[in-house]
Amino acid sequence: MTIQDAHATAKRKARYGHRPWIVWQENGAGRAEPANAEKIKAAMLATGTQRHFHGYDTTGTGNILKWRMALTWLRNTKIK
Repeated sequence: MTIQDAHATAKRKARYGHRPWIVWQENGAGRAEPANAEKIKAAMLATGTQRHFHGYDTTGTGNILKWRMALTWLRNTKIK
């Protein structure tokens, strides 16, 4: 899956599925997964501290998630 396809999939599924989704690039391929604690941690480890990944909230709005914001998303998913 290309990164553009991953973004389109995540945006659509977040908007109509009413769950946040994340998108990151791993080994040259785009990945789109529902935002849960294990997937956010996998995205953080794949991108490292110097890069970023994207998160889509339930309105389909995309956000750039750098390390600090990713920690907030990770903590928020563990609270629920």
